[in-house]
Amino acid sequence: MRNIVFGALASMAMVGGAQAQCLTDADLTRGVTVRFSAGDYTKVRRLSDGYLRLEEHYDDGAPPMFFRAHRGVYFVQEYELDGNGQEVPGTRLDIEFQIDPARLPDPLPGLSWEGASVNVFADGGRRNEVTSVRFYETDDMELSGCVYETVGVDLRYDWGVDGGLSLSYVYLPAVGTAIILSNQFDGDERNSTTPISLERTTK
Repeated sequence: MRNIVFGALASMAMVGGAQAQCLTDADLTRGVTVRFSAGDYTKVRRLSDGYLRLEEHYDDGAPPMFFRAHRGVYFVQEYELDGNGQEVPGTRLDIEFQIDPARLPDPLPGLSWEGASVNVFADGGRRNEVTSVRFYETDDMELSGCVYETVGVDLRYDWGVDGGLSLSYVYLPAVGTAIILSNQFDGDERNSTTPISLERTTK
């Protein structure tokens, strides 16, 4: 009997240990890293204003990119990073919304939003766009031994005669950020990627 009870307790301890490794919203304070099958990776960290800082690093040698987004869905800024992790002059793009992004819909299945936004380029140029986002039910995702509930996200930037950009994400409610799955400029082939791990950022 003692051995049976001890074995059960040991099994519970191992399960608890495995679950403790699964990431939560609290881990965004220090940061998490998403790794993809192609060798790319994204670092995500919560800033003091509640926005998320995302750094995308690419295996093909392309310059890394910085993004600032609310909930990892509503993007308000981007620019290239140099070798020291600093902004490359002339690469900044700011996105202005008519409503505070913090007040936009939470990523919940069945919700959607569409509204006008403005691209403000480093040289002062401006471009009007229509941003639309749709949230929908999708399958759970296993990353680094943990199964995460996900919400599908379709994000679209429409620039009228200049075309547009469509992106697909999954949002992880337990962690509080989204992970990119694909992007496609109008007229181009879709670029897809596969997330393979989610871990705490170590440095």
